[in-house]
Amino acid sequence: MMMKEAVMSLLRVISLWLILTAPLWAFPIAPVVAGGPFGPDSVTPLMVPFVSNGFYSGSGVTIGQEVLTASHIVRNRQGFFVQYGRATTLAGIATVICQDADVDFAVLHPDVVPVQPVMQIRTDLPYIGEQVVVAGWPSGTFTAYAVRVRDIHGPYVIKVGKFRIPASIVVDWTPAVSPFGVSGGAMLDMQGRLVGIVCCVNDTPLFRQVAVVPISWGIKSCPLSN
Repeated sequence: MMMKEAVMSLLRVISLWLILTAPLWAFPIAPVVAGGPFGPDSVTPLMVPFVSNGFYSGSGVTIGQEVLTASHIVRNRQGFFVQYGRATTLAGIATVICQDADVDFAVLHPDVVPVQPVMQIRTDLPYIGEQVVVAGWPSGTFTAYAVRVRDIHGPYVIKVGKFRIPASIVVDWTPAVSPFGVSGGAMLDMQGRLVGIVCCVNDTPLFRQVAVVPISWGIKSCPLSN
């Protein structure tokens, strides 16, 4: 009888472990299926431009006549330009019209914006294991890749140095290039809708991850004109 109870207890523990860890083992990182409606190849530098003032640099996301980015990139609010590709003259001087350091979110108004369909916004959070596309300019190189959502934290704020960076949607960073520079870039779902803005990165031998501020948090502080 004692042996039977011990076996049943062990089975219950195993079942509980499988339920709690299902999102981690049931949804491995996988490439986008060829021929799908949206994937890394669908993202262009017109949608996710390079943002810099010659000293600070990162990524942005074009929404209509505005470009969204991370607040810590435009911390001094001066002299920023938005470039829609590194080998192009299509670029514009950008004015910071709103920023919120608490959610690491900022809205820029460039004087040059490419003509393209307005990116749609997704206001609900993705689920753990959902496939998304992350795009930006890590190390000054345009990069877009598919990955599964690893975790979702918050809403609460953690302090990183003098900035209060929101803990949010976490995904693994799988490209070979360092993730530094992808801040301000986009997370999009497989319908091409903007899920959030990359706010911080972790590039260590143990963890290579990026965290993303849900777009629904950012636009509460900085509403868009579109």
